[in-house]
Amino acid sequence: MSIHYNDLKSFQIHFLRAFGIIFLILAHVKLPIVLFQLRNFNVILLVLIAGAAFSLRCNDVPIKILPYLRHRIARLIIPCYLFLIIFFLCGFLSSYFFDFMFIQFDYAYVIKSFLLNRIGGIQYLWIIAIYLIVAGVAPLTAYFNRSVSRNPTYFLLISLFLILHELMVMYLQNGIVRKEFLSNNYLFYIVPYSCVFAIGVRLEQCQLRSIVWSAVGLMIIFVVLAIKMAIAQGQFVWTQAYKYPPQL
Repeated sequence: MSIHYNDLKSFQIHFLRAFGIIFLILAHVKLPIVLFQLRNFNVILLVLIAGAAFSLRCNDVPIKILPYLRHRIARLIIPCYLFLIIFFLCGFLSSYFFDFMFIQFDYAYVIKSFLLNRIGGIQYLWIIAIYLIVAGVAPLTAYFNRSVSRNPTYFLLISLFLILHELMVMYLQNGIVRKEFLSNNYLFYIVPYSCVFAIGVRLEQCQLRSIVWSAVGLMIIFVVLAIKMAIAQGQFVWTQAYKYPPQL
């Protein structure tokens, strides 16, 4: 019995997606600080896998943008909003009839939760906002993937986008806007997660050796920067500090 190539790829994608979801769940339990920091790659992994799955599903097939967006947004928003309606309704009924309040219940909290605000609402729903961002840029990423055929050029452009985003965030953080504004404004999440998604889209076309050497190179850069920042600040700087919004 032969295994179809796409079936094998689909299995790998589902396996890694399950791996990412497990670590996403673990992010919201009381882990030791080291393990809590090590699992920080979970959202990046999920977005990367989303790009790979998108490439596998839409490979060489023109995307009808509006039907695609309607389908993806409905799949994300409808289950989320149904959960919120049931959740807040149960909270209201338990408070009204049994004088037992298991959730914070005020209009601002409810509205911000439906708006997927990371601060002021149910913060765990921010992953839905990330998937909405990815869904919005997916058609553009597909066009970018088809237009730039050479891998070096493709990844160089992605690197430039990330560097420009990093410089912009650093500039804004330098006393111009508050950290909370950057953290809760999803405009600053578009570029980094779009770039991760774009890497996932092109991943299948990369040779394994290139991926391994790229991973080794990025790990070296990470270690060097971690040591440099630890020396400058007198302590190890946890990756969590650069997650909202995502930074290099």
